[in-house]
Amino acid sequence: MVMVTGFSGALVLAFWLPLEFHTSKGGIIAFALLFGFASGGFVSLGPPCVVSLAEDRVDEIGFKLGGFCLAIALGALTGLPIEGAIKDREGDRFTGLMCFAGAYMLLGSFCMATARVFKGGAQLCKKI
Repeated sequence: MVMVTGFSGALVLAFWLPLEFHTSKGGIIAFALLFGFASGGFVSLGPPCVVSLAEDRVDEIGFKLGGFCLAIALGALTGLPIEGAIKDREGDRFTGLMCFAGAYMLLGSFCMATARVFKGGAQLCKKI
């Protein structure tokens, strides 16, 4: 989960942002394929990671999934107005939105990595 989120953020900043200045159809297609692969992992891995935190306590799964969805909802509710304000300021350019999206994906990856260290320690290959 940490890797796909970090990969998505890095793709936005290192691959999509330069396409804003040097547009090419091949570059956009390559970005779309890579980002689709990475973001698909982010979307599909969220609930299984949350369920794994229940630690065989079935009665906690609903509570933990609800908290996960609440965190996503808070991000969606606050992110969209911020993105609208950035877009209004930028005009026809998307540079600010790309920087915002990439930075917040990397911030999310850092938060997930921090939670991973608190839950399972600093060992890289460990089942949590």
